[in-house]
Amino acid sequence: MKIHTIPNGLDVQQFEFTAKEYRCNLAFMGGLNHKKGIMLLIHAFWYLLRHSGLLPASCTLYIGGMVNDKRFKLYVDAIIEQLNISDLIKFDGLIKDKNKWFADKHYILCMSPWESQNMSVMEGMACGLKPVIHYFPGCEKIYKPEWVWRNIDQFVDVITGPYNPTEYREYVESRYSLPEQVDKHQEIIDANQ
Repeated sequence: MKIHTIPNGLDVQQFEFTAKEYRCNLAFMGGLNHKKGIMLLIHAFWYLLRHSGLLPASCTLYIGGMVNDKRFKLYVDAIIEQLNISDLIKFDGLIKDKNKWFADKHYILCMSPWESQNMSVMEGMACGLKPVIHYFPGCEKIYKPEWVWRNIDQFVDVITGPYNPTEYREYVESRYSLPEQVDKHQEIIDANQ
């Protein structure tokens, strides 16, 4: 049996690119559950705020997605209050218009311990958001090393490092465009007929 791996394709034209002034609005899109690293998200954000002197302006974390596990929502609400950061975290629920939601954001975060590609990150990149990727097995084949972090200090380094919205859009266009992935499927089908 032959196995071929083809990345997910993204119709980049469906996502509006916005060159933004450098600020610190962080986006996280995913369900509130153990699979998406929600506990790590809150603690990394709190740590980032402790180093706010490195940042261009005050930071806000926007969370888009549904509560998949009420126990995690209970924990998240309690720890946010304990860390005194309630005013800096916004829960936006299910996001229906991603272009509108991404328009005022600057970073798209991935906190999962495992992913295939994380399409919400790709969608955010297409809109000009900088990817900030917690290491998961295989991520180095998908994202540039300077976007990947393995500890909380590196999380801060990625956030405070170079910021180039055009680069993020072009990266997705050149590697993960939908037409290119469809062509790869067709090549495999043609080669195996």
